Amino acid sequence: MMALKLLLMKNIDFLSYVDKLNRERLAMETAFDFDSYRRLNVRKNYFKEVSFSIDSIILPATVKNVSTGGALISTIKIPKIKIGKEILIVIPFAKKSGCIKKKARVRWVEKDRFGIEFI
Repeated sequence: MMALKLLLMKNIDFLSYVDKLNRERLAMETAFDFDSYRRLNVRKNYFKEVSFSIDSIILPATVKNVSTGGALISTIKIPKIKIGKEILIVIPFAKKSGCIKKKARVRWVEKDRFGIEFI
């Protein structure tokens, strides 16, 4: 509210000021936010120990990052995971007790990590 009064007091056209801010914000997002530009869901670093099951085998792993659409999983023991394979993953909540169990599909595999898409 104070900012609006200040703008009106200085005879600045408020709408052109807001338009200028929006254009600057859009330019910054376009210039610096390539990850969000090419992804539907924004990723957040997570770094939590998880477990996942594949073909009735339960294995430990670490979630490196997570979004509403999927996650990056890192594990020492990576079984023969094929792209398209369904897994069940158990992810603990960040700040409270409990966890979420989610079905996922393997989207890519690389050395000791793989990407999943929640289904």
